[in-house]
Amino acid sequence: MKMKIILTALVLVIIAYFLIDGWIIIFEENYEARWQNFTGLIFFLPLPILLFWNYRAAVLGTGIYLLLGLCRALSLTADLSTGSVTIAGLTISGFNWLSLGLLVIYFVLHVNVLIDMQLDYKESKAIRKS
Repeated sequence: MKMKIILTALVLVIIAYFLIDGWIIIFEENYEARWQNFTGLIFFLPLPILLFWNYRAAVLGTGIYLLLGLCRALSLTADLSTGSVTIAGLTISGFNWLSLGLLVIYFVLHVNVLIDMQLDYKESKAIRKS
């Protein structure tokens, strides 16, 4: 269990680094803080607390946080960067590359935990039906 907490804490430390760096840039270089910067900070604050209070909620919360970052509902950096990808003539645009990268790292580190949570959910659902 300690290793799982350390892996989740690692992802949260990386997110915290980008948030702190972004807010330092906002204050030092007179960037205008947008609502995405504020939501990024506000939604991050409960995650470290959840890590020690309810591990499963912290894992789900971190995943939701990164999905919101992917959809540009929050920003981890001072500027709001967007990306696009063209695959076979189909263009997918309007997502954040940094959040996508962190989301991939998150899923690689937490795939076992997420699968266990899904199986526990299915098991409890089956028990309730019978």
